[in-house]
Amino acid sequence: MHVATTDGIVPIASVLVYVVDDQCNFYFLTFQHARKVVHLEKNNNISLAVWEHNTMLVEVEGTASLIEDVERKRELVQALAEVATHEARFWPPIFRIDDTEHLLYKITPERMRMLDVTKKALTHSALPFVEVALRD
Repeated sequence: MHVATTDGIVPIASVLVYVVDDQCNFYFLTFQHARKVVHLEKNNNISLAVWEHNTMLVEVEGTASLIEDVERKRELVQALAEVATHEARFWPPIFRIDDTEHLLYKITPERMRMLDVTKKALTHSALPFVEVALRD
């Protein structure tokens, strides 16, 4: 997943390991001193994109909030570790630092759209984006 944040002046993009819950909320871990943390403290608006090669593109706009509940954080860190270790030769940098320096964020989507890229021919005038209804 790629996320983009800004402090209101300078935008940055980051690649992160993520998990999604049944309500389409996204979760990610980051180093507590990362630039995105500074941005999110000033401006909790965030956007993300997930690309599954030759399958789909998901774009989300939403807000990020810090997860502080110890038990919930433990569950989500475990889920993130399982996702991250699915590829035997890959171990994300976030799991190489002391776990006391991790922060866990929840992204609550406000807008989501998906693009089905399984079709062999896509045209600009007929892109198959689907807007996803999120909340009432």
